[in-house]
Amino acid sequence: MIYKYIVFKNTFGIAITVDAESIISPDIIDSDVLIAERIYGRVDSTVGLPQKYIEKYMYKAIKDLYSEIYQQIGGSIICFCIKDIDIVIIGFQEEALYFAMREWLSKYYNLNLDRLIPTHDVKTRKFIFDRIFE
Repeated sequence: MIYKYIVFKNTFGIAITVDAESIISPDIIDSDVLIAERIYGRVDSTVGLPQKYIEKYMYKAIKDLYSEIYQQIGGSIICFCIKDIDIVIIGFQEEALYFAMREWLSKYYNLNLDRLIPTHDVKTRKFIFDRIFE
């Protein structure tokens, strides 16, 4: 499923497109990362973002929604395969990856989650993603 995360304030914005899929009862490979009990992450080799960003932000979003995901999949093992991530490099903030993955999960599993909206600092022209590590 492809999901486009976009947030704008005045003339400043961030846009991230996430192309991912959820594989139930996958064959686990050596490069898969255990995110939570019975939940793995996999990144296609064509994804151009550093693995540390994906693990720090996108896998954290999956881990934070572990209970909601687990209710949907029951006792199955699941692997989230991130096939592609497109970003607009101008204005990109790595923290937005958390929000993009959280919203992808919300749409994919039809979760009733409140949309987290970052605040905007006019002086620095950056968004403040302060709710990630609360």
